[in-house]
Amino acid sequence: MLKSLKKSYYKSQIILTFSLLTALMIFGIAKTSYNFVKKTYLEQLSEQVQILTQLIANQTETKFLDFINTETENSFAKNFYRKTLQDLTQKTKVHSAFIFSEKFVILANSDSIDFSGKVEPRLLLNRKEIFELEQNNFTTSLPFKANERWYLWGFYRLSETHWLGVQESANRLEQVEEFGEYFWWFGGIGIVLTFLAGWLLAQTLSKPIDKLVHFSSELEAGKFNAQIPPNIKGELLILAKAMDKMREGLSNKQKEKEQMLAQIAHEIQNPLGGIELLAGLVKEDSAKDSQNSIYLEKISREISGLKSLISSYLNFSRPRKPEPQNVSIPKIIEESFELLKDKIEIKKPKIQLEIETEKVYFDEQQLRQILINLISNSLYSIQTEGQIKISCTEKHNSTKLEVTDNGNGISELDSTKIFEPFFTNKTEGTGLGLAIAKKICIENNAEISVKNNSQGCTFTIKVLRNNK
Repeated sequence: MLKSLKKSYYKSQIILTFSLLTALMIFGIAKTSYNFVKKTYLEQLSEQVQILTQLIANQTETKFLDFINTETENSFAKNFYRKTLQDLTQKTKVHSAFIFSEKFVILANSDSIDFSGKVEPRLLLNRKEIFELEQNNFTTSLPFKANERWYLWGFYRLSETHWLGVQESANRLEQVEEFGEYFWWFGGIGIVLTFLAGWLLAQTLSKPIDKLVHFSSELEAGKFNAQIPPNIKGELLILAKAMDKMREGLSNKQKEKEQMLAQIAHEIQNPLGGIELLAGLVKEDSAKDSQNSIYLEKISREISGLKSLISSYLNFSRPRKPEPQNVSIPKIIEESFELLKDKIEIKKPKIQLEIETEKVYFDEQQLRQILINLISNSLYSIQTEGQIKISCTEKHNSTKLEVTDNGNGISELDSTKIFEPFFTNKTEGTGLGLAIAKKICIENNAEISVKNNSQGCTFTIKVLRNNK
């Protein structure tokens, strides 16, 4: 999947953009929902604490506040307010209540443990809100955690120097926090699902494009009988129809060119045949050692060269329709060596055969033509007593026929042009041999390629096994 994304720019852009926007939306909704639930709960709790704080404050006598003495254990005022707070907390069901001074010293509290005379340091965090309270007014603090539980304070100003504090449980805030974690989990799962949805969407959009790319590569290879890809819709269908129209135009132009070349070759070949015949007759009437006989021999050779050149043009412009069958590789190789025996006797190469599979589905005559061309090129490239290896293997649903030599190899620049018509680096030749080989391979549903080795090069003919 990752390799696929690296190769397809637009596919990865669709997935990333779609996933990013959806992720931001999901996280935005999750955070907004969490904040809304938390804010609503705290507002309700704060309102409840304010009501309870005011209720307790209204029932708390304030005229004895100045008489509270925290240093005396049996202080009447302290015990009075302690008993009052305990009764009121029991009635209102709040967690606890306490009275404290401007120095944040607890004067009386409703807890079972007496904390009077001690400073509550957490009150310092709310000192601004506490001191800004006007008499007979109330406020609440932010939630805080104590002993692994959440609480909320309510404050009421009883006098200039005394305040009432009410501590109420906020345990549901922990559930809200857990609820927030669920939001993030849902958000993460949503992003994964979004990524998968984006990938499926990108696949849906890129598949027709991949089909059109394959279609255009077939046109580039000269397969003008290729059909427009199926299951393409919308704007891409307009593009596909335009490409199909281009295919028809290219096919017609190719046919016109082939017909023109065939006609020209025919018009030239006929007079050449007559000239060749007349030159042979005149040569028979001339003395063998005469100068005229030598000239006539040269004329015959040039005519034969021209006829061979015209035949090459015809083979390239209008190759014979293939008749594929299961061809014997050893037989084709033997026949090719027999036809090239004069060149083989000159170079005396060391020939190595590695034939793992002996059959290939191909047109026999055309495969022989390609193999003769490849072996001939190797003989031209190698030094005397050089090496030529021919192998035939079958794997990955294809048959590979390879011709390897230890000759001069092919330059990087030439390797990109070597299958083009009329390209050659030989002093003799038409430059059509490999171009014809490529065209024949296409007609037989095969591929031909070349690669350089550390010494020499390898030509590979790859035939799909399912051609059978």
